[in-house]
Amino acid sequence: MRTESDLVKLVNASGFPLQLAVEREVGRAPGWRIQHREHAWTKGTTSGFADLIAENDHNTVAIFECKRVRESDWVFIVPENSSQVLDSRIYVIYTESPMRSFTGFFDARTGPEGYEADYCVMVGDDAKSRPLLERTAAEVTIASEAIALEEFKHRLQPTGYGYRSYIPVIVTTARLSVCAVDEEAIDLSAGEIGPSHASIKEVPWVRFRKQFTDDIAVTTKDIAWDARAISKAKEKVVYVVNSIHLKTFLCDWKVYGADVRRVTSMLPRNKGDGVN
Repeated sequence: MRTESDLVKLVNASGFPLQLAVEREVGRAPGWRIQHREHAWTKGTTSGFADLIAENDHNTVAIFECKRVRESDWVFIVPENSSQVLDSRIYVIYTESPMRSFTGFFDARTGPEGYEADYCVMVGDDAKSRPLLERTAAEVTIASEAIALEEFKHRLQPTGYGYRSYIPVIVTTARLSVCAVDEEAIDLSAGEIGPSHASIKEVPWVRFRKQFTDDIAVTTKDIAWDARAISKAKEKVVYVVNSIHLKTFLCDWKVYGADVRRVTSMLPRNKGDGVN
C-alpha cells in the first residue's frame, strides 16, 4: 500500500501544484484576476484545455500553460550584442461598433522588454521530433486565438467597445538563459561554438518568436509578396516566463496605446465614412 509520502509525490508529479501556485501569484499581481481554470477551447479540428486564463484592468487576457520541470535549463540562442526589445505580435480585438471591428494579430510594442529568440535548446529534446517548447508554444498560441474568438462572439455590445489583447504565456520552473553567439566564430566543420565566442546570461523571461503554425498571422505591407515577407508574416510570439518572476512580469505588462490605436486603419469602412 502506498504511504502518504508516496501519494504526495504522485500529486507533485502531476504538475497541478505549479498550476495552483501560478493561480495564487496571478491573484497577488495588482489589477489581475483569474477568469477560468482548465478552460476547454476548440479551433477548427484542434481542441484542448487552457490551464489558466487571467484578465487585467486594461483589457489584456493572458492564457497560461504551466510547465513544471525538474532541474532543467532552457537556453535561448540570440546573436551577439542583442538588446532587449519591446516589439511584439499580439492578438487584438478592436470594436468601434457592431459594423466596425477588427480581429487578428497585430504588431505593437508591449512591456516589459525582454530578449527575443527563435531558437531554444533544452535537455531531453529528441532531435527526430519537434522540440517540446515549440509544441507547447503552438498549442498555447492556438488556444489564445480560440479563446479570443470565443469572447468576440459575446462582446458586440456597448460595453464591449474598444480594444482587447490576448497573450499566450508559458510559465515554467526551468531556469531561462540567453546564449549570445558570435555567428562569425562558429566552426563550420564541427558546427560548434567555442566557449570564448558565446556568453550566457540568466533572464526572467523571453519572447519566443517563431512560425508555430503555417497560417499567415499578418498581411505584409508590400504589394508584392516575397519569401521573406511570407516567412515573417507567419511568425507569432509566446512569452516564456520563469515562475519565480511571474508576478513581476504581470505587474510590468502593458500594451502601448499609441500602437494599438493604429488598428483603426484596418477597420472596414462604412458608406457613411465618406470613403468611396
